Amino acid sequence: MREPQISAWRRKRCGDLVSTLAFEHRDMSIPRLPATAPLAAASSKACSSYPPGVPNPVLQKMPAQEPGTRRRR
Repeated sequence: MREPQISAWRRKRCGDLVSTLAFEHRDMSIPRLPATAPLAAASSKACSSYPPGVPNPVLQKMPAQEPGTRRRR
């Protein structure tokens, strides 16, 4: 059954994701993953040097709408 809400353009661009499952050739092996230690160390270093601060509630204010009107189509 075809879903009527999906356009032809989307079908062409996105395709059928069920076809990626390849039920005929089931490969249950676990892929080899890249080492994450160097990336984790770099991330920890970057995050430790700039800890996020708590914003001062006294300095906060509500946003204001820009003045004027915007053209309609």
